[in-house]
Amino acid sequence: MNIPKHNKTINRCFRKKALAAACATLAGLSYNTTVFSAPDLQPQLLLNGSFENYTTVSNRGSWKIVQLPHWKAVNTAGIPEGTSGASIDINALNKTTNSEIWTSRIGNPATEGKHKIELDYSGAVDGLIQSFKTRKDNNHTLSFDAYARTPGSSDIEVWIDGIYVKTVTPANDWQSFSFDFTGTGTKQSILLRERASQNSAYGAIIDNVTVNEIAPLPTTANIVTAGQVQTGNEWAQLAVSQSIKDPVIILGTPTANETSPGVARLRRGTNSEYELRFEEWSYLDENHPQETIDWMAMVPGHHVLDDGTVIEAGRLDIEGKRWKKHKFSENFSSRPAVFVTLQTDNDSQPVTIRLRNINSKGFKATLQHEESLRKKLHGAEVLGYIAIQSPKAGSGQLNKTPYQLLTKKIRYFN
Repeated sequence: MNIPKHNKTINRCFRKKALAAACATLAGLSYNTTVFSAPDLQPQLLLNGSFENYTTVSNRGSWKIVQLPHWKAVNTAGIPEGTSGASIDINALNKTTNSEIWTSRIGNPATEGKHKIELDYSGAVDGLIQSFKTRKDNNHTLSFDAYARTPGSSDIEVWIDGIYVKTVTPANDWQSFSFDFTGTGTKQSILLRERASQNSAYGAIIDNVTVNEIAPLPTTANIVTAGQVQTGNEWAQLAVSQSIKDPVIILGTPTANETSPGVARLRRGTNSEYELRFEEWSYLDENHPQETIDWMAMVPGHHVLDDGTVIEAGRLDIEGKRWKKHKFSENFSSRPAVFVTLQTDNDSQPVTIRLRNINSKGFKATLQHEESLRKKLHGAEVLGYIAIQSPKAGSGQLNKTPYQLLTKKIRYFN
């Protein structure tokens, strides 16, 4: 069979230092075995942060004097205004006052639920305290929404574990404020306090107070693994760590120990193990010596790595020879490099994959047989892909190991 000369674009990724045995993409993608996904916020640790749970002391219609379960309302008049390095014994502040909540009938609508709280009740230098248990050395985020009832009289001091953090000045509309801190593994406390010099009975309005634990970054074993397999035309097992759940597998370009052309093919074996082999085009004798094939397996999803690299691993159904359009689960900020491998071997006819229209939102893919069978429709398969966007100029670092991601045009012919 004669293959006409033409240009073909292939994505390539080179590394300067190998951490493991394999390069794992369609055309030599190098990888780093330490890959992290973006941290997730775990369920929040504060209770009654939207002030929906309360006991009414006095009902004034559109606002109420209440007691708030899980919160300790304190008068902090004896505490100087917060300055850098200032600290107080937060546990020594006893509950001394009630709180004032506003209903939806007054002020801006609440950002969470139907109620919000004013941080200046009855002339006291109001403060709200809540304690919660953290996990040692894990990162946490305190956040809340606030707006000013009266400009110049609505500053909020933020204290964590009795340490002054910052004073914020809300605008006339809702704003969100957040502060990160490290867990001690013990009970910790936050204090939101009005500024003593602004004790005018016109304080800030606060809602949706939360403390979230930021989930620790997943370990390498839970995200990606890679390796090499040596095989010819016989199916050989590809051992993927059990910690990589339901992986997308990308096969690299086989070596050329023998000149007969073909493709690397993947399938699930009888015991659900992954298998691969070198599959010659059907007009050949299919008797092929061993080649070395790199592979990489990644947990499906949209991952942000520790250096800012963004990777998405996913699947789509594909069949016949029509172009199939696929959208990424999340858009990239620029065009990524895309690497693909069939995850199934439902139709044993040797086939390769072509891509076009790759952009930040997705790509199109089709299946292509050898020239003599170009009119034959291929059966239904599952296509796996990994799309990669490096943080700057096609390069980045994965666990301190540099890599470079390139696109190169080549000419090939028989």
